[in-house]
Amino acid sequence: MLDDERVIPNFKDYTFQRHWERYKFACPFTKGKKVLSVACGTGYGEHYFASKGKAGQVLGLDYSQEAIEYANNKYKHPNLSYMNMDARDLSSLESSSFDLVVSFETIEHLDKDKKFLSELKRLCRPGGKIILSTPNKAYSYRSAIKKKPLASFHIREYRENEFKRLISEFFDSFELYGQKIILKRSLVNLPKYLYLKLSNKLKDLEKEDLSVKPYPKDNSMASCSFLVVCQN
Repeated sequence: MLDDERVIPNFKDYTFQRHWERYKFACPFTKGKKVLSVACGTGYGEHYFASKGKAGQVLGLDYSQEAIEYANNKYKHPNLSYMNMDARDLSSLESSSFDLVVSFETIEHLDKDKKFLSELKRLCRPGGKIILSTPNKAYSYRSAIKKKPLASFHIREYRENEFKRLISEFFDSFELYGQKIILKRSLVNLPKYLYLKLSNKLKDLEKEDLSVKPYPKDNSMASCSFLVVCQN
């Protein structure tokens, strides 16, 4: 039985829509490229890269053998292959062998986030790109006062400054994007949040648009999830 962290396509499902928008964002980067997808899950996004994105070659990795078997049965393409591999150990893959490396909603599950980023950088050729996504810890007031992430699967989550600082340790150039613009959950914004909530204006401010957009410059706004494009 595939767990909640591995999504099976259902366009009526909110979780799937969030995942799908990330693949749609990354798809234009894949044409003619050799692509590595770490933690590919059930393979629908990797098939999208190979078919719609016209990637030259796509390799999807996931530590779940069940997910890999599902992907092999459901999402086949001549330019697409899958491999059972743990994201915590990518050492068997050759350095500088991919033009594009993507890994969505993975780094928050790993105990050694810096090792993971170092490995993605190693696998991506110079001049290539690495695209990552991860939840924004500022999404919930509960997460602001709770040391551990709300999601039981997650080891850690990041705030904007934490995530930028981490990424900048490995990449000199990167662009930060996000999904679903929200009022930043902070104690400073709590009175504003309560006013908007009680006056029914919050829903107009926080749109359900899940498309990936540049991260808000407004200090009072945030995004539910980060997505970053790094230049290697």
